[in-house]
Amino acid sequence: MVPELLLPGLIGFVLVMIAAYAGSLRALEVYFHPEQDSIFLSDDYEPPVSSSPLYRPRAEGYAES
Repeated sequence: MVPELLLPGLIGFVLVMIAAYAGSLRALEVYFHPEQDSIFLSDDYEPPVSSSPLYRPRAEGYAES
C-alpha cells in the first residue's frame, strides 16, 4: 500500500522540482544577460492604465504617508 501512494507522490515531486530548477535557470539567464530584455527588469516605469470607471489618478502634490 505504501509504494502505491509513495511512488506517484515522488514522481510528482521530482517533476515539480525539475520545473522549478529550469525556471530558476531561465530567470538567472535573463537577469545576467546584458542585452536580453525582460518586462520585469525594465528601468523605466509607467503606471498602468485602468479602464475602470472607479479609477481616479492621484492629484498632484499628494503626499503618501
